[in-house]
Amino acid sequence: LLRKQSAALRRLVLSIAVASLFITAAVFPVIPRWTAARPGWFQREGPRTPVAAFGHSLDAVQNDKDEIDVPRNAAVPAHRASHPMELRPWLLPLVWFTVSAILFIRFAINLHRLRRLRVASQAVTAPDLIAQTAQFGRKVELRRTDAIAAPVTWGIFRPVILLPPALENLQPEWRAAVLYHECAHIQAYDFLVRVLAEIAFTVIWFQPLIWIVSRRLREEQELACGNYVLASGGKASQYAKLLLEWDSISGM
Repeated sequence: LLRKQSAALRRLVLSIAVASLFITAAVFPVIPRWTAARPGWFQREGPRTPVAAFGHSLDAVQNDKDEIDVPRNAAVPAHRASHPMELRPWLLPLVWFTVSAILFIRFAINLHRLRRLRVASQAVTAPDLIAQTAQFGRKVELRRTDAIAAPVTWGIFRPVILLPPALENLQPEWRAAVLYHECAHIQAYDFLVRVLAEIAFTVIWFQPLIWIVSRRLREEQELACGNYVLASGGKASQYAKLLLEWDSISGM
């Protein structure tokens, strides 16, 4: 429905959808329950118990001694009670817990890798880069590492922008565009929304819509940040050229 609208609006709608999952989960235990009374015509008479039918037939046999003679001291054969094993009460929770645990471990490993990248990186001391990020009003930590080929941004309270060595080979206009793109992620709290989406994905992974939301959320975040770069004065032709030639630039 919003495909003709801006990417920022689509990102906002998806972010609200993710946040509403947690708001609903927090409010659900305290909201009043509503139960509907079952009408009288809906009541159905249950089947008669087999015990009553068996007792009735036994009395008929005892009263009709002309047809069959049942000894009073005859031993009644004991029927072994069978207890079939039902898998449904525990199989579905086990499958849900197993998949959720795998997804959570994968998410935790990715966060740990980000932390290791930060520890192994060096602080950026270039005055022009620091000045460009300072104009956004938030304290952003710039770091550099050879282990990545494209910029990486994460963090909620202390955001970090990890820059590759190829950024030093770019023109000043292109460096500014890259920093504006990453700072736009920080300004919109995209990392926080992604964390919430990943947590929701680990819990309700069986819901097909959460797969669509997780994929589209990342796409709309990147498009919205790209539009922010163009709105801040970047040339569309130069920015498109930067995106197309980034692989060759990063390989220098």
